[in-house]
Amino acid sequence: MTSDTELPDSSKPPPLPSDPAGRKPSAGLPRDGTPWGLRQTVGFFFLIGCVWVVAQGIAGSLYVLATRGIEGVATLDLEKLARSGDFFATCTIATAPVAWILTAAVVWMRGRSSGIALSDYLGLKRVSYDHVLGCVAGTLAGALCIEVVSRVFDISLMPESMLEAFRSTTWRPLMWMALIVAAPLGEEVLFRGFLLPGLCDSRLGPQGAILFSASAFAAVHTQYDFFGMCVIFFVGAGLAFARLKTGSLFASILMHSLLNLISTLQLEWYLRR
Repeated sequence: MTSDTELPDSSKPPPLPSDPAGRKPSAGLPRDGTPWGLRQTVGFFFLIGCVWVVAQGIAGSLYVLATRGIEGVATLDLEKLARSGDFFATCTIATAPVAWILTAAVVWMRGRSSGIALSDYLGLKRVSYDHVLGCVAGTLAGALCIEVVSRVFDISLMPESMLEAFRSTTWRPLMWMALIVAAPLGEEVLFRGFLLPGLCDSRLGPQGAILFSASAFAAVHTQYDFFGMCVIFFVGAGLAFARLKTGSLFASILMHSLLNLISTLQLEWYLRR
């Protein structure tokens, strides 16, 4: 006896659940589970950023107490302290884990409700060899373009505060570690690891997410002038594009660290002339 009812083919994988808003999964982002929404993403981003700044203030206070003692606080020159390389490097290295831990905690909270894994949300996946070569080539090309533009328009991209910080650093490897390791890791986890995926999954879409995250990235680099912040904006856009193109946060970390390495070498060369 036969039946006209067609049985389901168990060999076929079940279809992915559709997005209630009708959005297509963004390139470089996971299909299973969704990041936080737009308002939650922006809200948590500012919360993490504020706590990070407070942590830097606490680390800075402890640095002052350890190096000057309680008696030296009364005669402290805040402007001079802000330009201290040892102060900057110590606070950057000491507080970078704050960004990692807070971001991981917020992503973990989302994972409990949506099922998205921490590694998928942040893009903690291997980068292919071809993508590594592309990221390195793109970073070098970008650094060359920045150098050409700065020379053509006779504009310096080295803030005086950064030059003074380098001059005042008693142990240069500490500054190198802060600029090439700690700062890129902390900023990439927050901006391209957390902020970017949440914006991509919103009505902004990938293009809007790149512009928004790049604008936020430029806005926090207040030590630069207008031209420098414009350069930071384009750098942030390039890092966001690499994150979405490769699907890996390690790609933007690589590019960010390499770009900071080039800038650090330029600073060293400038100070030794």
